[in-house]
Amino acid sequence: IEDSDALRASLPPPEVFMPVSGARKKPVEYASRLEFFKYAYMEHCLQADSRDAMGQPRQPLAQLTKLIDKAIDDDANLEDLDLSNCEPPLDNWQVAIIHDLLIHTMEQVTPTDIDQWREDIDLRKINVAHSRDVQQLTEQAVPNLANLISKFPRLTSINLSFVPLDNPKDVTESLVTLKNLEELTLKGCRIGGKGFETLLMIYSVVPSRLRVLDMEHNLLTQASVAQLVSIIESDNCALTDVNLGFNLIEQQGLQLISDTLARKPQLKTVKFGGNPGGRGAVDRMGDLISANTLTELDMSSSGLTGEQIVPLGATLRSKA
Repeated sequence: IEDSDALRASLPPPEVFMPVSGARKKPVEYASRLEFFKYAYMEHCLQADSRDAMGQPRQPLAQLTKLIDKAIDDDANLEDLDLSNCEPPLDNWQVAIIHDLLIHTMEQVTPTDIDQWREDIDLRKINVAHSRDVQQLTEQAVPNLANLISKFPRLTSINLSFVPLDNPKDVTESLVTLKNLEELTLKGCRIGGKGFETLLMIYSVVPSRLRVLDMEHNLLTQASVAQLVSIIESDNCALTDVNLGFNLIEQQGLQLISDTLARKPQLKTVKFGGNPGGRGAVDRMGDLISANTLTELDMSSSGLTGEQIVPLGATLRSKA
C-alpha cells in the first residue's frame, strides 16, 4: 500500500474500538442512557469472538433493539424488557452482556439535556420465557438474572419460565426487594417443595401486592399447597390468580384450596389441570365452583369422565 505510514497516522488509535464498558473515555458522549446502551450492546455483539448455539456469528437481538428504538422514537422510558421467544433464542451469553451493559449504563451514564432526550431506562417488566424445547438459559444465567432484578426495584412483573431454578435462593433474595411485584411466572423451573418454601419468602414484603402466581409444570405436592394456603389465609396476601397445573399434587391439595376458599373467598382463578389429584376430587371441584369469587377453574388433562362432569355442570348452572 502506497503511503502506508501516512494512512496509518491518519487512523484513530486502536483504543477507540475497545468495548465501551472498559476503563476508558467513550469516543462519543451520549445524552441519552438508551442511546448509550444500544450503542454499547450493538458494539459488543458485532465484535464478539463467539458463536451462538447454531454456530452462527453473534448478532444483536432484533427484539431488544426494536424495544430500544420504540422507546427512543416515543420519547418514553424502556419499561418492558420482553425477550421472550426471541429468534434466535436468548442464551447465557446474551443475558450476561445485557446484564453487564444495563448495570454499567445505569451506574455510569448520567442523562443530560433531559428536555431534548426524555427517554430513560426504568424497567417494570422482565420476561425471558421460552418454551421448554427452545429455552437455552441454564443455571449459569440465574445469578445475572437475579442481580438484574435487584437493580430495578420498580419491577411489577417477572417471567422466568423454563429457566432452571432448582434452588431459587438467589432469585428469591432479589424478589423480596420488589415492593410493587404483582405478577410472578415460574413455569417449568424445576421447583420442588424446598424450593417453593424458599420462594414464599417473598411474603416478607409488607404489604404484598402479588396478584398472580404461576407455578405450572413444576414439582409441587400437597405439602407445597399447604404452605400456600397458609399464606392465602394470612392478612398479607393479595393473590387472585393461582396456576398449580401439571405438578404432583394429589386430591388433598385441591381439598386444601377448597377449604381455604370457604373461609376466605379471595381467588378468582384456580388452575389445577394435569395433577394426579384432579380425577378423584369431583366433590371438591363443585365446592370450588360454588365459591363466590371464583370465575375460572381449569381442570384440563385431569382424566375426568362424562359421569364425573355431569354434577359439575349442575353446580355451574346453579351458580349462574
